[in-house]
Amino acid sequence: MDTLRASVVLAAGAAAVPALAAPADDPLVDLIQGVSRAEALDVFLGDGEWSPPALAWKTLALTDAGTPVRSPAWHGIDERLARALAPERAGRAGGARAIQWAMRPTARAGVGGWTPPNQGGNVEDGLASVRGGFDARLLHRGLELAVRPEFGLDAGPWSGGIRMDEAWAGWRGPHLVAGFGRRDRWIGPGRRGALLLSDNAASPPMGTIAGQGRLPGRLRQVGQLRLETSLGWFDRPREDVDHPLLLLVDARWLPVPGLEIGVTRLSMFGGEGRPLPSAGQILLPTHPHVHGDPEKEEPDQNEQASIDVRGCLPLARLAGGPVDWIEGWWQYGAEDLIVRDFAGVSYPSLAGVAHLYGFEAGFGPFAVTVEGARILDDTFRWYTGHRVYHDGFTQDGRVLGHEAGGDATDLWARVAWHPKPHRWHAEAWGERILSVGVVESQGGHLFALAADELRWRAGVRVAFLGPGGGRVGVGYTRERIEGAGFVPGADEVEHHVAVAWTAGPLGPTGAAGR
Repeated sequence: MDTLRASVVLAAGAAAVPALAAPADDPLVDLIQGVSRAEALDVFLGDGEWSPPALAWKTLALTDAGTPVRSPAWHGIDERLARALAPERAGRAGGARAIQWAMRPTARAGVGGWTPPNQGGNVEDGLASVRGGFDARLLHRGLELAVRPEFGLDAGPWSGGIRMDEAWAGWRGPHLVAGFGRRDRWIGPGRRGALLLSDNAASPPMGTIAGQGRLPGRLRQVGQLRLETSLGWFDRPREDVDHPLLLLVDARWLPVPGLEIGVTRLSMFGGEGRPLPSAGQILLPTHPHVHGDPEKEEPDQNEQASIDVRGCLPLARLAGGPVDWIEGWWQYGAEDLIVRDFAGVSYPSLAGVAHLYGFEAGFGPFAVTVEGARILDDTFRWYTGHRVYHDGFTQDGRVLGHEAGGDATDLWARVAWHPKPHRWHAEAWGERILSVGVVESQGGHLFALAADELRWRAGVRVAFLGPGGGRVGVGYTRERIEGAGFVPGADEVEHHVAVAWTAGPLGPTGAAGR
């Protein structure tokens, strides 16, 4: 089972380097996900909520489940997680008088022209960049208060300022989460991207209520269910309509451990100077779009929806052998609405499709991951170019969903290695993104720009996860662009070196209190 231990923690520390972040920015997330996959534990992995308090609930849920985790990896991981998440775990398990707080200083620096994706809109678009900040949290019983400010300075060109990457106030219980604020989300099973909502762009402020658990009585056999509704708005400057509203509805079903099915919907509507649709149209938009409305008197909506499935087989646990576990996933999405008619009854139908699919296997100290995405639609627009909301599902020009954007295909693969004593992580990865410059589609004819844009990316990174929850890492990325800006013969090469550091928790129950 030593091979299982290596495969479980092979991703530890990977996200410590901002060069090509994993689905979450914290390597502790990879640890918890790895144990969950290797053990086929009864936990949701596609809900996209991986803040430290959420991690504390998930890890304590493992030990509270009553079923022992048989992997020997868990015992060493549990000790590290107990230290890294000590304030959040104590706040979750503490009594009425327990007030926990923690602060985690962070810093990172980058040099090079390549712009890292999946960093919550923090694009580091200078030739050299420096970031410094902290993650501060206060917990009392179910109460959560969190702020994560960060100061940034870029050179070439010069720019700087302070960002609030997270600001959240809410309540968390065993079956209910409710709150308001800004927090990164990643909905779905993808490692490299998510069709509807990832951390590629700055997260919109949203009010959230979510419940999960099992139905009572004999219906417990149905499995675990989770339902979330979040309502917020796009708070960054836009060129079309300022501050349109954003509605997220996500439902997840875990019929058996290791099998997860999710359905998700994003809807954009309203905004400054535009009327709101009726409540019925928001729930079932049979008249979603308007044409030729210069006076802004008609309501309009943009829609995206997806279904995702992931399945994991813990082979080492079930039957032994060289392969510890394998997992496959698929996300199917569609966007924009056209209204069809059946027997005189109007109903909405999503148009334009996208696919995201992937496979991962862990064996010994190695893991291999392959993920592809196809987001091509020549009539509608996946993220931008809609009728009234031309900027679409974006913040500061970065899409909320997959970093490759619309009218693109993406293929990403990595090989990860985690040698004993399982504190170091090394990874090599490559990526190919083909983007088509679609202008218009009329009468079955496609009008596109003169050249496609083809991006080849490759990178390596090494990271170290300390016993107290701190981590440090360094990574290098090279990108070659053919047809840059959709211009024939315009080729470019960019490089990027990044170093990142996050301290373990400082506070009464963190590193300073031990």
